[in-house]
Amino acid sequence: MKDGFIGDIGDYSKYGLLRALNQVGGFRLGIVWMKTKPVAVPGRRTVEYLNASVKRSESLSACDTKLYRILRSLVDGDYRTIARLEASNALPASTMYFDKLLDFEGIPAIGNTA
Repeated sequence: MKDGFIGDIGDYSKYGLLRALNQVGGFRLGIVWMKTKPVAVPGRRTVEYLNASVKRSESLSACDTKLYRILRSLVDGDYRTIARLEASNALPASTMYFDKLLDFEGIPAIGNTA
């Protein structure tokens, strides 16, 4: 997971599934981000589903209207960060998060390096 990628179509499906499971499961969600160093932000293609002029956006928004609106506001406001997502209540307020940076710097490679 990288800041700048929040709100893409994969997120919408993953968070929608987690929200649905949480409603029927009666358990507390825990999210362990595999947060890595930021890179260049992808193009807008991965968030086209949030554009009202895209034909399938209406059917997708009907799946989870609240989640759709939250993700659209994050993308439209250029707030595509893990911290903003966590604060947005896209997932239940009781969700626990682990968001430390996953960094392999300084760890020696395994195997032949030649």
